[in-house]
Amino acid sequence: MNEAVRILHVDDDPAFADLVATYLERESDRFEVLTEPGPDAALDRLDEVNVDCVVSDYDMPECNGIEFLTTVREESPDLPFILFTGKGSEAVASDAISAGVTDYIQKGPGTDQYELLANRITNAVVSRRSREALTERTRELETLVSNLPGMVYRCENDLVWTMNEVKGDAAELTGYTAAEIESDDLTFGTDLIHPADRDDVVADVQAGISEADEFETTYRLRTKDGSTKWVWERGQTVGASGDEVLEGFITDITDLKQHEQKLERYERIVENLPVGIFRASSDGGIVSANATLVDMLGADSREELLATDPTRLWGTPDDGEGLIEEITRTGGLEETVVEATTLDGETRLLEVRVALSEEDGERHFDVSVRDVTAERRRERTADIYEKVFRNTNDAVFVLDPDADRIVDANPAAAEFTGYSQAELRSDVAISDVHPGEMTEFHSFIETVLAEGGTVTDEFACLTSDGERRPAEISAAPIDGGVDGDGNVDGTGNEESGHVVATVRELRDR
Repeated sequence: MNEAVRILHVDDDPAFADLVATYLERESDRFEVLTEPGPDAALDRLDEVNVDCVVSDYDMPECNGIEFLTTVREESPDLPFILFTGKGSEAVASDAISAGVTDYIQKGPGTDQYELLANRITNAVVSRRSREALTERTRELETLVSNLPGMVYRCENDLVWTMNEVKGDAAELTGYTAAEIESDDLTFGTDLIHPADRDDVVADVQAGISEADEFETTYRLRTKDGSTKWVWERGQTVGASGDEVLEGFITDITDLKQHEQKLERYERIVENLPVGIFRASSDGGIVSANATLVDMLGADSREELLATDPTRLWGTPDDGEGLIEEITRTGGLEETVVEATTLDGETRLLEVRVALSEEDGERHFDVSVRDVTAERRRERTADIYEKVFRNTNDAVFVLDPDADRIVDANPAAAEFTGYSQAELRSDVAISDVHPGEMTEFHSFIETVLAEGGTVTDEFACLTSDGERRPAEISAAPIDGGVDGDGNVDGTGNEESGHVVATVRELRDR
């Protein structure tokens, strides 16, 4: 004990009181002795100052020491009180004990009595301070436990976790009161832990305590109202070997688990998107990327891609740095097609979208990448075919024989038939051009579709002014058919029934 000890000594003999004070303060430099000649003055002093121990004589004019003790106990039931008296008897000692005296010492000759008194004072004060510290610590712990977002427990390590003691907010966590969980009517392991998780909980707990006498586990609880909560539990073994119990803490992590599950769903979605997704830091370094981007850029692994300078997506490094500056200035980038060299050496056309985001004071580039190489090649091929279709001197028709419809026709076809292109696409049927020969024409088309290649035959075509013009018609099926505007739909369905026909007039006939 290193703290100062303030002692109030009450004795009607001033000389003896001074002697006691001198010897006590000589016994310990921590002692501070206050002296009063009687109980009334002592009670006034107790109202004015805090003392750690009262030492009182028994036989005093105002009242005896036991009556003084009784008065002190009314206000300070735990204050150490030592009766230090020259009047010793079993009756006095018995009355003192009944009144709640801390200790009883009989005055005697010599100085040894002062050493004994100092020891008794020290023991009494240490005992009281220890009790107060324990009480305060207990109060702090009880306050802490009562405010914890969960349940503190002590239970048996019997695989069904029979609860001996439950503290904290058990009702909020489980729907059951602490008394219900502690009762024989409820077993935590079978009534509260989700059936699908029970074996995992047992495995986690036993593995943890076998390695380090402590464990952590996450599982689902079934609450009193039938709902399910995710909880996290941490505990340890306490007690002697062979008589251990478990003590631990359980808290609700349902919101956290739901956020984790939501994150996992989004991660699966992003990972399997048909477009490449990646995040780059403000200096351009790739922070994360999905599997689609790894494949798209010809990387052997995600790690290889993350170590790659992403400016290769924008062409030259100078182009990339300029683009980063532009994104930073405008806050994003919409559908820009760039030519990129993949890690395996291929040149690809990539459609890139970039959004600038900021988290925790740091800027990031969130980028989606779509490989449009094949699409752009098809577009270029379609442009070429479109030019050939529009500019060739031969009349070319796109036909839907089942619907008796001319889907499209080039300018040469309009000139050959005398109808405008718009009329051919909307007002003129195949049967208007081949009246009287539709049976033969359908047979011709069936042969074209059956053989899957170019078939040639001769038919007469009726023009808008009624002229019959002999012609050689070469027709072939269109893979995938065409849409309502005459565009090839690209589905690869060879049984669409659409054909393209080239018509040349047989002038010598």
